[in-house]
Formats: sequence, structure tokens, C-alpha cells
Amino acid sequence: MKTGAKFCEKASINQISLLKIDAEGFDLKVIDGFQPLMGDIDFIKVEAGMNKYNTTHKSFWDFYDQLTKNGFMLFHIFEQRLEFKLGGRPVLRRANPVFINARLLDMEGIS
Repeated sequence: MKTGAKFCEKASINQISLLKIDAEGFDLKVIDGFQPLMGDIDFIKVEAGMNKYNTTHKSFWDFYDQLTKNGFMLFHIFEQRLEFKLGGRPVLRRANPVFINARLLDMEGIS
């Protein structure tokens, strides 16, 4: 198994427009494997758990913390799904948030 950065190096990939990650619980490790390329990725899309009862998916807040530390900002939240298992709870179960690299934003005048 290779990290994303090693794969990209071997394949001569030096820019990624959209990195879509769905690694069934190993998503943060995949992000770690792209560390050397974080500045060269425009958007990252992940599948995230949106409440504390969802133990299947990594928490949205874990992604948020990791990606904002790496210069990304929340761009949009797609594919929101409610949780109604076994009669369920009417709460957001999972979603696919997309983060944008801050280098793509005009940050002038933002405080």
C-alpha cells in the first residue's frame, strides 16, 4: 500500500483539482498520506458522520479540525442523510462536506 503522495509522485501528478475520499473509517489516514501535497489540492470531499450516534463514519469535526489546520475552509455540504434506523432519531446522520483550499480564495478584507 502507498500513500497518496507517493502514488502521485510516481505518476508525476503535481496538482489535484478534487480529491474525493471514501475510505470506510480510514479517511483521516488517507488525508495524512497526502500531507506533502496539501497545498496542491484544490478541493477535498469526504463522507462524514454528523452526530455522536454515528459510529460508522469519522466525525465531521475531526475532518474540520484536520483540514482547517492544513489551510482548507468549509466550502459546501452535499448529500445530507437523516438517521431513522429502528424508528431512529430525526437528526442528520451523515453528509459529504467539501473543503476548499484557502489559496483559491480572495481573503483580502476578511477579518
